[in-house]
Amino acid sequence: MGQTRAVRRRGLEPLRCYPLAPQASANAFCCGFSRNGPRQADPKNQHRTPWWRRVRSAFGHLALGALLACSPDPYEPRPGAVWCWEADPAFSAPERAVLERAAERWTERGHVRHELTEGPCWRRIVRATPEQRATMRDGANWSGYFDDQSQTLYLVDVRAAEHEMGHALGLGHVPEGVMASQPGPEWTDADAAECRRVGACE
Repeated sequence: MGQTRAVRRRGLEPLRCYPLAPQASANAFCCGFSRNGPRQADPKNQHRTPWWRRVRSAFGHLALGALLACSPDPYEPRPGAVWCWEADPAFSAPERAVLERAAERWTERGHVRHELTEGPCWRRIVRATPEQRATMRDGANWSGYFDDQSQTLYLVDVRAAEHEMGHALGLGHVPEGVMASQPGPEWTDADAAECRRVGACE
């Protein structure tokens, strides 16, 4: 507690330094400097924050919390939302047409508008590489896979895009239809019920 350290910098007079706290290390000091000579600072009060700064900080944290709570979640299929999909340029024109048709079908069914673009978006559609196909999903034989964390749709076969976009919206598998484990071409009542269940359709 009685340790001091004289500090001289750019003509400043040395000032006695106090340890930050009894449990602080011997080299941890709170120092003050004055060009007019030593300034005796009270070690108990020199780090006390003014009350108005504490109030301002509290209101700032409350405002930030309210802003984050009211901000729309870009991953939530809320009514009127627009989901853009960044399509891999490696897809050919016919393959891109299949992707666009899948996006149009989901736009027609639900209250989320799906758009394909080549610019940066929250979600991406990429062609799965042979390495990804062998390692993702424990190497199972799959045609498409939507990764929730990266919001990326990996496709081996573009015909699986419609099914995987449904998973992106939160739909699970149904006995028969587009969202069946072996997807069919037709939209069924089971698909519609599952879509309404997750709030992606009216």
